[in-house]
Amino acid sequence: LDCKKCFDFRDREYVKNGVKLLIKTPPNEGNCPGDATVLTMAIESLHKSYPKRYVTDVKTACDAIFENNPNVVRFREGEENVKTIIMHSPLIHKSHLHYHFGFAFCHYLGKELGIELLPQVSHPIIYISPEEKNWIGRGEELLGGHKPYAVLCAGWKNDYVIKKWCGEYWQEVVNQIKDKIAIIQVGAAQHNHPKLSGV
Repeated sequence: LDCKKCFDFRDREYVKNGVKLLIKTPPNEGNCPGDATVLTMAIESLHKSYPKRYVTDVKTACDAIFENNPNVVRFREGEENVKTIIMHSPLIHKSHLHYHFGFAFCHYLGKELGIELLPQVSHPIIYISPEEKNWIGRGEELLGGHKPYAVLCAGWKNDYVIKKWCGEYWQEVVNQIKDKIAIIQVGAAQHNHPKLSGV
């Protein structure tokens, strides 16, 4: 984030008086952008439920997800009176419970803060700056101009194989939409991403 923006943000009265939180994802657990993206639900829910009570900074493997987020301020190195919370989501590890990952993050953060924190949003929230909205996307670069496209991540990681969906099913999806919209397949090299045809 732009440092000037951070300092301007700090001048607001509630920033001076609010409870300072540094929210982190666990180090060395290979947290992916999806984890950080879902964490935005907990941050948004915290500030909607308890406006002006908390001042949050976030450290993840993908901090760019939190750029432009009005609920996030970058603390200075050595900032005093900061409560650090390493986020976990134990609720999603109970097979008899059917909780969304975002609900699990809200539940854990609320428990750590000693408050009730229910999701106030049903999906992740990413703030995009006006400048970013005018960027030419990587998809447009690959396709050679402004054409409708979808980004498809049809792979899985070995730590959560329950997320795996059969490659033939993904291929069926591609077959049904490839004549209407371009499809760009993405995925990390270290994960399992079967190559689909028509992408």
